[in-house]
Amino acid sequence: MKQPLSEKLKESLKMFLVFFKIGLFSLLAMIEHEVVDKRSWLTHGELLDIFAIAESTPGAISINIATFIGTKRAGVLGGCITTLGVVLPAFLVILALSYILDLVRDNKWVNALFTGVRVGVVVLIIHAALKF
Repeated sequence: MKQPLSEKLKESLKMFLVFFKIGLFSLLAMIEHEVVDKRSWLTHGELLDIFAIAESTPGAISINIATFIGTKRAGVLGGCITTLGVVLPAFLVILALSYILDLVRDNKWVNALFTGVRVGVVVLIIHAALKF
């Protein structure tokens, strides 16, 4: 039996909010708590299967899990909305940080900090290459 569009949208909005919260913290234990224990969207076994599949496919595991669960529960629309929910927090943080960095980019202390970070990154890369 097909779900009407309004039901899919309601279900997708619920999933968006859950995966937005998960996207803020990106903890697999939180996914299990929200999806299995709290909402009973999946069984523990189903979630373990999804974890295994999500780890073996390209991309971030939380994005893969969100897309799979959203698609399973509400079709392609649900998959798109849950994926947006898990990605949006990181996007908003990066957007805010880029705005802040744009405000302070002419500050000599910030420039000195980034110079130090660049040196540190080069040292770490050289160290990793030598160990390899």
